[in-house]
Amino acid sequence: LGVGAVCGIILWIKSMGKIGVAKCIIVMSVAFAAGVTLVIFAGQYVIAAMIAFFIIGLGFSGGMYLVPLMNGEVIDYDEAKTGFRREGMYAGVNSLITKPAISFANAAYDNAVKAGAQDAMAKFGVKVAWMALPALLFIISAIVMKAYPLVGEEWKKLKEELSRKHEVER
Repeated sequence: LGVGAVCGIILWIKSMGKIGVAKCIIVMSVAFAAGVTLVIFAGQYVIAAMIAFFIIGLGFSGGMYLVPLMNGEVIDYDEAKTGFRREGMYAGVNSLITKPAISFANAAYDNAVKAGAQDAMAKFGVKVAWMALPALLFIISAIVMKAYPLVGEEWKKLKEELSRKHEVER
């Protein structure tokens, strides 16, 4: 996982300049989905699990590196359309969603059962819950990102205009 994350950062830094944030997020989503799907079907085999977690590391680093960049583009687009810079509002909405999700995940964890004491069905259920839902969501993300509008020459010009505006304001 760690090696995949380090390799992923290098990959995303190099790829972002060539293909852009949106296409990198599509590639990252498909890779992440492939990694977690491999865990579902072959995660019991050490070599397959190592390959899967390397791929998951690539996806994880993409999420940590690319998503904030995409958020910045969305904030820039919002500013271009409204005239207001509202990154604080975006951060607040993000917290409104992520904080309860973290609490929900912690509340769902059952400490009463000792590690490794679950039966085979419970172990399979954990694997599916941990991997199948992310696989599905990452595939949906890749499909939705095909419609991401902040790409192309018109978008580059708009970003340059915003950059010049911010330079004047400083």
